[in-house]
Amino acid sequence: LCSLSKDTINRNDINIYCNKAEDYKIYLLHNHLINGELTSAKELLGSVLREGSLIPLISYLATNFEILLMARACLDSGYSTANTLKTIVDNFNGKYEYRIKNLIKQVRRFDISDIRKAIDTLAELDYLSKSNNYYLGESMLGYLCEIYKIK
Repeated sequence: LCSLSKDTINRNDINIYCNKAEDYKIYLLHNHLINGELTSAKELLGSVLREGSLIPLISYLATNFEILLMARACLDSGYSTANTLKTIVDNFNGKYEYRIKNLIKQVRRFDISDIRKAIDTLAELDYLSKSNNYYLGESMLGYLCEIYKIK
């Protein structure tokens, strides 16, 4: 962090530049995108891209949208928030309860067609990222803005 030539180092600098578990960085990236915080999302995406493969990023986000799809379907069918949480947590064998709880709070931002389109886009990105001689790199932010409806 000292090499940044900054007078002060803040929490945002630590989140962006210090190695943390990859899942945690992607969790933060998702939250920045959900909240429309494009500048923070761009910096964090740059960090994720510098440190490794796109495959874990795409996989984590695809799982988020799978959970959002289940939440939207449950809520649209009249399930209470508590029953929606229980149903989805049970579907994931008791894993990810905190993550699922947060996603249920965020699902109201998307309608079912937005979520399905996001899943299709993430599937396409997964294919492209695994294809020979194709690097998503900088274009990844544009795809994420489309998925999260950021203009």
